[in-house]
Amino acid sequence: MRFSNLSINLLLACCFAPVHLVQAKPIVIDASKPFTKTINDEIVCEKVIKLHKMIQKTSDIKDGVYGVESFVCVVAPEYTPSGDTPGITLSMPDVDETFEEAYASAQATGHTELVVTNPLVHRSTLKLPSSSHEEDEEGSASSFSGSMFYSQVVEPDSDSDVSNVGGGVRGRRATALTRQDQMCYSPHVQWRRPSNVDGSVQRGRKLAVNQFGTKSVVVFRATVDATPPSSTSVTISENVFSTASNMITLSSQFSACSNNQLNFEAGTFTNFSYKASGVVEVVLNNVLNSVDDQPIDISNAIKSQFGTNMDQIDHKMYVVPPGTYSDGSTTWVAFASKPGEDGWYNDDWILDVNTLIHETGHNLDLSHSGEGNNEYADTSCNMGYTTGVDRAICFNGAKSVELGWYNNRVATINPHFGDEFSGRLIGVNDYAISNQSDTLVVEIKNSDSSVDSLFVMYNKAEGLNEDTSEAVNKVIITQGAAGGQSWKLAEITPGQTWTSVNYFLDKTLSISTSAEASNGNVQYVTTTIKFADAACSNNNECTTDLQNYNCLSEQCVNSVCKIISQDDCCGNGLCDAAEYCDTCDDCLNTSDHCKSIVASWSNASTSSGIYGISFDVTVTKDVYFHEISDVFVWRSGTYTVKVYTREGTNTGENDLSNWVQVYSGSIAASNVSGRSYITSIPFTSRVSTSSGGTRAFYVDVTGSTQDYKIPYETNNNPVSNSDMSMSSATTRRASSITTIGAARTDVGTFIGTLKYGYAKNTSPTSAPIPAPTESPSALDDDQQCVDSLSTFKKIRKNGKINVRDCEWIKAKPEKLNRRCQKESNASHCPEACQKCANYDCKDSTRKFMYIRDGKDDKEIDCDWLKKKPSKLAKRCEKDIFKTTCRETCSFVNELIDCSV
Repeated sequence: MRFSNLSINLLLACCFAPVHLVQAKPIVIDASKPFTKTINDEIVCEKVIKLHKMIQKTSDIKDGVYGVESFVCVVAPEYTPSGDTPGITLSMPDVDETFEEAYASAQATGHTELVVTNPLVHRSTLKLPSSSHEEDEEGSASSFSGSMFYSQVVEPDSDSDVSNVGGGVRGRRATALTRQDQMCYSPHVQWRRPSNVDGSVQRGRKLAVNQFGTKSVVVFRATVDATPPSSTSVTISENVFSTASNMITLSSQFSACSNNQLNFEAGTFTNFSYKASGVVEVVLNNVLNSVDDQPIDISNAIKSQFGTNMDQIDHKMYVVPPGTYSDGSTTWVAFASKPGEDGWYNDDWILDVNTLIHETGHNLDLSHSGEGNNEYADTSCNMGYTTGVDRAICFNGAKSVELGWYNNRVATINPHFGDEFSGRLIGVNDYAISNQSDTLVVEIKNSDSSVDSLFVMYNKAEGLNEDTSEAVNKVIITQGAAGGQSWKLAEITPGQTWTSVNYFLDKTLSISTSAEASNGNVQYVTTTIKFADAACSNNNECTTDLQNYNCLSEQCVNSVCKIISQDDCCGNGLCDAAEYCDTCDDCLNTSDHCKSIVASWSNASTSSGIYGISFDVTVTKDVYFHEISDVFVWRSGTYTVKVYTREGTNTGENDLSNWVQVYSGSIAASNVSGRSYITSIPFTSRVSTSSGGTRAFYVDVTGSTQDYKIPYETNNNPVSNSDMSMSSATTRRASSITTIGAARTDVGTFIGTLKYGYAKNTSPTSAPIPAPTESPSALDDDQQCVDSLSTFKKIRKNGKINVRDCEWIKAKPEKLNRRCQKESNASHCPEACQKCANYDCKDSTRKFMYIRDGKDDKEIDCDWLKKKPSKLAKRCEKDIFKTTCRETCSFVNELIDCSV
């Protein structure tokens, strides 16, 4: 922005001199308009929603559509104009990249409530400043403030005088600015954790909302100032909800794409009068406030009319009449909250099924699917452009993994850890009839956490995906992250290969495909993903610099340089048996292993006599606890902190010798969003609790003066998640050397975070995923083989020798793919590794143990077996030989015959 010298002087005088805005005499604007508000001390946005708006610039839908992002503030009920209107929405169009960065950081750290001190609200618009943000001690953008000019324009319905701060403005519009018309205000914007959350902190590729089950949808057809939408309620209902076989609708296509795991149905709530199934007609007058956000004005009026009845509906769609302005244009297509439950449709765009799926995808926290420099250009996915013609298509690889509907057909590899993939890629239409040897999407992770994963998927034009118009019947490579934009990088015609040079150090990633083939009714493309082969004759010829990767080595295997990942090594990408959330980042980065239960506050209280707090946790899974964090304390300063724990409850046992001390030390409290917290109390030893058990914790906090005390939540609403529940807390007086602090009579709950991980071999509760119908044959041709019954030696990095077998190979599903990339393992255990097509009648290449009665055990291989032909037949009668050296022994059983 360019200022004149006069403007600069005004800005300096205003923004650096005392600002005399009297809160008792606020700016008064037309109070008869819906949701009009003036300057107050504070406004709290219970949540901030990001809107993705599609604007049609020209008649060419593909080249003429562009995206606009904006934000809305869902206001807490106590901050609404009348005090009783539930959760109005304020648009926030005047935000810059600073706010977007702060929003992203706040969402990532759980600071989802926005507090605006000294706000300025004009009609339904909340004005925010543009300025740099500050980082708090957690590294999250928590607050920013600054001064800005606001030119007050008052538009009353009549020409009566309207009082204001900073000068008089009369009439319908101020056409010129004077010095008196300009004022400077200094709002402060601060993010904070919500006061009421369910306590669950999720990790990994999960959406912010549930993408399973049956969701209710109500469409509100709005006639505004006597102008109705073009289509009738009956037509709208049919195009949104019909499940007729000859139609593609929101309901039918989501059900088809998700294999009936996510279904949208017309709402049937008794508080609404329906003109057609799931469609409510509303008539509104004088609700439009500006040319910027008229759809928001309309939805606000509808929410005001129906009040809390709106809360019953999972997804709300607002159809506005032609000529409705948004961002100064009437040619916008649609937009939706991300994530959220609201979608706005410009007249007949409600009839376009792919627009409906696209905007509902935003509600599910999906971002756009783009290509090149265009964020919408991947039309193989519903999150790309709409074409104006209803199409039976689903989602690209990145979005398919994010939605979680196909988890049992997703393969994840880390090539930089030595992982490779070779298997059959199927199209989404064949998911329901596929079997475990088929793969729908391969996710390729990168060792650099700043680089998003690649996703490989076969875009078969068939059935529920028959109308895909881009990269038809080709393998598509996309890149993206959960909740973020995805980009189509390449398409591969079956039979061709795609490479990415220097994908990892000097390694070239290669994705090769075969021509399409079929297995019964399932069409597939055999795909191999690995680093391009580099020929070698010995290990010295493998020269990739891995000195910064202590768990990796490069070896010459079968005349090809291969990266080998060391088992039981922190840095190999797996949370191994001896690794935990507090010892290895591999565990922190493993989806659904390390979690937290968060006890937040809305009404905190304390007194000078509170020096400690105790509480119980009852678990539903085998877990271990390793840290308490974000403990709310009364003031900043350094605290002496002690944490004790015991099996059982926190009451009835005052002898500290019957508690286990897991922390003792001094910790400085940190300022987080204007409050003081002890941000981390790591335990000196992990403590485990079995499913169904109860564990007590006692946190003793002492400062240098009596003012250092620990608050508690007075509402006494214990939190829980799917893994555990936290009880009410007992506040306590100062402890002695031998006894726990005496219990007080306060009633409330602990304020803080308890961090835990799942005990090994314990899986978290996952979203329900119905198993696809298996193909008629229980075993495909390439599944008919046997594993070796012999054992083999495994030399660990520390030199220790372990004896392993094929049961060990498949004991940990998360490690199976990596272990089976080694030919010695795949050839030894082809059934476990699902490599029957390669090794069903081949000898194992691995040395194995020959256990001899009365003699020392001997390590041999199949070549040893051939050395004495006269003894071959006799030796091949033994199970360990004939199941290991299948070709040499001409192995035969009821499944396979290697004698032919």
